[in-house]
Amino acid sequence: MEDPVVQDLWGGLLSSSCTEAGDDDSNLLFITLLSELTKLEARLLKYICENAPKSAARSGLILAEHFTVSLDSLTEISGETDIHRLDRELDHLREVGLIHGGFHSDSPNVEAIVAPSAIGLHMYVRCQGLRTSPIDFFGLEIPDTKTTEKEGTQDTAS
Repeated sequence: MEDPVVQDLWGGLLSSSCTEAGDDDSNLLFITLLSELTKLEARLLKYICENAPKSAARSGLILAEHFTVSLDSLTEISGETDIHRLDRELDHLREVGLIHGGFHSDSPNVEAIVAPSAIGLHMYVRCQGLRTSPIDFFGLEIPDTKTTEKEGTQDTAS
């Protein structure tokens, strides 16, 4: 595909597939997912992964919050003005498990409320050419269980 965003994602995924032993097949899942995406979906996924508020759970797993993206922003990001195609592409990203959410039909403004899934964030990191965890990639800190428990105890005592 001639799209530079898609080419960058494929290049990063290829790079992160290289290991010393050469027997790691963990990127196979991401290769399959990326091969199913249109260039519009790849652009949307990249934007959603880069812009969603993220945090680390005490378990060490990554969490992402939903955020709102206007129709104008979606059009600018994707290069697509057809709202029906945008809706289908967001539906497909959700169907393959890379995002949560989509267009919010109850809003007076046309907007999408979206969040990347954990697998979407893992794929994004691998497509950046890295094999690190999303927690490390995004510079997140895992909450200290002991500190959180102490703070919780202090809060209830006051």
